[in-house]
Amino acid sequence: MDAQESLIQRLRSPNSTQDTLVEIISRYLTPDEAVPIIQQFLSDDWLTNGQVLWSGVPRNVAQQWAEDHQMQTLTTAMGPLMRKECTQCRRKEISAQKWSKYIHGASAVFAWRIAQDQTVTLLSPPPPGRFHPTGLSFFQVIEEPIIKTRSGQNALCRIMMVHPTVKGAADFPYEIWPNDESFLWIERFGMQPGPRKWRQTKQTDGIPHSQSAEATSIQPSGLAAESRLLEDRQLIFVDLFAPIFKALIILCALKVIPVLTLGILICRLLSVVHLDLQVPYEGPSCTVNLQFQQKLSIWSCELKFLGYILLDIVDAEDQSPCWNQAADLATVVDALRHACSRSDGILRKALSKRGLTYFAESLKKLRQIHNATGHYRYYDELQMMALREIKKELSSQLQSVIWILAPKVDKHQTSRIEKIFVDGEPLLRQRQRIIYELASERCHTG
Repeated sequence: MDAQESLIQRLRSPNSTQDTLVEIISRYLTPDEAVPIIQQFLSDDWLTNGQVLWSGVPRNVAQQWAEDHQMQTLTTAMGPLMRKECTQCRRKEISAQKWSKYIHGASAVFAWRIAQDQTVTLLSPPPPGRFHPTGLSFFQVIEEPIIKTRSGQNALCRIMMVHPTVKGAADFPYEIWPNDESFLWIERFGMQPGPRKWRQTKQTDGIPHSQSAEATSIQPSGLAAESRLLEDRQLIFVDLFAPIFKALIILCALKVIPVLTLGILICRLLSVVHLDLQVPYEGPSCTVNLQFQQKLSIWSCELKFLGYILLDIVDAEDQSPCWNQAADLATVVDALRHACSRSDGILRKALSKRGLTYFAESLKKLRQIHNATGHYRYYDELQMMALREIKKELSSQLQSVIWILAPKVDKHQTSRIEKIFVDGEPLLRQRQRIIYELASERCHTG
């Protein structure tokens, strides 16, 4: 085996995840391009635990922050491979499009090398809009999955987050993975709501879907086509039946037909419209939609779980709480909105005015997840990714508010069927563990 093949093999491992990593990198880089990058990242120039990733912040801000903290961005870590004056740099030899592809490949190798350390720093806008709402930024689709799947084999590589665009926050890192400690940021700086202009992303062609932010393996084109077909049908029925309805109403007004007959005719026509518009579609896209609905149901349950715990803390001194665990997500939202409006409530006392206002506004997004779960409709991959980002942000917000409130009411666990420790292990992880344990018990007793 020659030296080049030996270096490529460093990317491989017996499991399929790392074979996928090689496939990802090979889509962007030739072996002749990949080998010098791997060699550079394995050299003494590499700063252990000193790498910086960035998403959603200006390039010059990220580079300046890294230099101020004696750390390495991809540009810094690439060394002579990125400097135009050096013979190793390929920038002058290839087109702008190929250079962009080359940099994407280098980013994937960068993430692979980072995962072998213990810590990496990620720069982003502050919460609640830390990540691209589509879930399609290169960090979300490529770098983050590589770091998480690769580091899962040995020691975990912690992802630390910094928000350099916020005044006074450039030296305030906090962990977001594997433990989400966003509450530390919110407790000190509060939420930073406001409009953000995100760069438009492109669908990453050729990326294995197992690596792309919970994307399904079936292309969304079928869903889009069927959605357009449904819209076309709706337009046809509007054009066809609107004149009929109008004519019937005129005849009724002229007393040509009685009101009761008019009502029966309209009901019959509406039933025809409803039946034709609800014709079930067959084929793989239906399977995809069922998978999406299953995901939405899981997300709704997880958010309800966090909402129950928060309400248990908020209503700690209330002898007759207005909620119970049989309530749906909409009821939880209403109860939390009521808690936000109480002048003597713990939410108003514990959160800043801006933080409370933002939290109350974010409850509308909880309803969005609830509505998406309850309304059977077609969602394409981009829509599901957007909903996934909303769910992740809501989970983080609820978890953070729970962590802020729990010490203030001296409440460290909440009991329903199981004990949930609200100031320790992340709550959704506790939920998953309890569900797994209950399932295991059923298997043993069954």
